[in-house]
Amino acid sequence: LRSRGIINGYEDGTFKPDRAVSRAEFLKIVLLSSGNPVLTGDLDRSGFSDVSLSAWYAGFVNRASALGVASGYPDGLFRPDRTVSRIEAIKMMLRSNRITEASLSSEASFSDIEAGSWAVPYARFAQVAHLFDAIPGNLLRPNEAMSRAQVAEMVYRFYQYRPDLLPATTLPTTPATTSPTPSATAIPTTMPTAPTSESLRISSLTVTPEAPNVSAPITVPVSAFS
Repeated sequence: LRSRGIINGYEDGTFKPDRAVSRAEFLKIVLLSSGNPVLTGDLDRSGFSDVSLSAWYAGFVNRASALGVASGYPDGLFRPDRTVSRIEAIKMMLRSNRITEASLSSEASFSDIEAGSWAVPYARFAQVAHLFDAIPGNLLRPNEAMSRAQVAEMVYRFYQYRPDLLPATTLPTTPATTSPTPSATAIPTTMPTAPTSESLRISSLTVTPEAPNVSAPITVPVSAFS
């Protein structure tokens, strides 16, 4: 992810893997990874009273809102600094890659996902794609906060499962002045089939699935990505 400009470290050369990730920070990651650049118009409007146009994340929040990747709360707030939860992260990840509820299975998955919940199709995808390691009791812990390490691993695993959705090139660091070209990949109508090879080629890198690494719930303060 670092080699593709999706995540960055800090000025002191550290990554701080255990630091929690906010909703705004996660939007930046999924938009960059899925090939959805911030447009100039995204820097001139704000649909949320708690998202200042001068904030570093304003463009990402507004682009995500326009694409239907993320939405605010009933009170009109977006709460950009709130730590992103597992189920929120899954939903944003899939929507940013144009995978919607209609294309997903509504079958049961984890024991702590209530039947009929909006989270059902997203949780099912996460289980089939192995975005998270199994927790004893067949739990997802959907509301658990995510760390930078967990987010990096989840995004990595997603593109291991769907390498066809990874953009061929890295996004520019400055806002685009025109609308991005629509993805040629159609929204799947059925659950995708997991790759069978032991390693998958992503861009010019050959990567091999690594041992899982899911840590305990995170309570450390949130800090914006550098």
